[in-house]
Amino acid sequence: PICTASRAALFSGRYPFKLGLQGSRPILAGVSNSSLPLDNTLLPELLQREGYQTHMVGKWHLGFETTAHTPVARGFHTFTGFYNGMQDYFTHQTTEYDSVDDVTGYDMREDYLDAEGQPVVDNI
Repeated sequence: PICTASRAALFSGRYPFKLGLQGSRPILAGVSNSSLPLDNTLLPELLQREGYQTHMVGKWHLGFETTAHTPVARGFHTFTGFYNGMQDYFTHQTTEYDSVDDVTGYDMREDYLDAEGQPVVDNI
């Protein structure tokens, strides 16, 4: 099993099967085009609307198909961590296992909102 289902439920308040994120297959691998659907309002977005500062440190693992799917575009003011599910904490290397190829690469991000409130996605 992967953590995506419970992570999606926590942030969205919806059952994972309603989001299409249930199961144990690597649906959010860095080589896939799947992400938590954008038509769901997430908890950090609601908190931000009420004036809270929202920050996230750690693992996102809810997809990063486009910038709109990244943590700072989904309600966090800042994000420091990694997008994928498995990571070496010292080298920040991640390997995504796919039926065709295994893909290994660097995954450590420091994202934030710029002065105009637009997401800036950055590798560190």
